[in-house]
Amino acid sequence: MANWSHYGFAAEQVAEVDPRLAFFRYEPQRDENGELVKGEDGVTLAPALDPDGGLQLIPEGVQADRVLAVTVATVQDLLDRVEALENT
Repeated sequence: MANWSHYGFAAEQVAEVDPRLAFFRYEPQRDENGELVKGEDGVTLAPALDPDGGLQLIPEGVQADRVLAVTVATVQDLLDRVEALENT
């Protein structure tokens, strides 16, 4: 069997750096026993609310296509800074 692994980003870590680079899901509401609370229709899950009344969002994945664009822009910015430092 081959010995291999995958490299990737944790959605929580990416969301801390820039939330635009992650996608989110709503945290479902739970009762005092930890059971999921259903919405008024009895089927869908009721979303949990944060203390301010907003929906609690949980990072679920990384939008890799956006990460590449930010990375290229950051590298270009760093190259420009290095060049400016070299010319002083």
